[in-house]
Amino acid sequence: MTQGDNPIRITGKPDPHSPICHFQVDYELLPNRSIQCDRPGLARGSLLLEKLFSINGVTQVLVERTRVTVLKTEHRPWNDVAKEVALVIRESIASKKPLFSETILKEHTEDNDDDQTELLSEIQILLEQQINPSLLAHGGRVDLRGVDGTKVLIELSGGCQGCSLSVETVKNGIEEAILGAFPQMTEIVDLTNHAEGKNPFYSS
Repeated sequence: MTQGDNPIRITGKPDPHSPICHFQVDYELLPNRSIQCDRPGLARGSLLLEKLFSINGVTQVLVERTRVTVLKTEHRPWNDVAKEVALVIRESIASKKPLFSETILKEHTEDNDDDQTELLSEIQILLEQQINPSLLAHGGRVDLRGVDGTKVLIELSGGCQGCSLSVETVKNGIEEAILGAFPQMTEIVDLTNHAEGKNPFYSS
């Protein structure tokens, strides 16, 4: 696949110790907005997202103008996953079909704030590297759901959903880590429906 007479270049520098990798694409994938997709169901109907989630180990995807950020599980090395990610991106572009569904484009309105996009990416990296490894020991995890002004919106799942210690987890763990790393943020908002927790790590 070429853009004009030049082949599309995709560059990434996977860190074997990090679950996240940024892939820079010499092609405009998504003008004036960004799309974060954290489960396959949300990718339905979007060619590029569906193909990325079909890769074994991929759990979250963030697409910006010319960059694709992929979060993977620990069981597959980047040497394998990165090759498949690059192939999927090239095949999707080569198909000349729309990369994203009209539905998901409408849900993600135009975003001219590069700083906010970078902030979301940096917070997500912090969660995956510093918070989720310890929550995983209790069968739980935390996902970033966005930012609202100076508030960071999160959602707990697994063993953390419905756990009676979740308030302490948010206050002393997640909040301390995020607000310490991003002093411009002032509050953590937990969007979790704890009443629907099916397997809490601890219940009083």
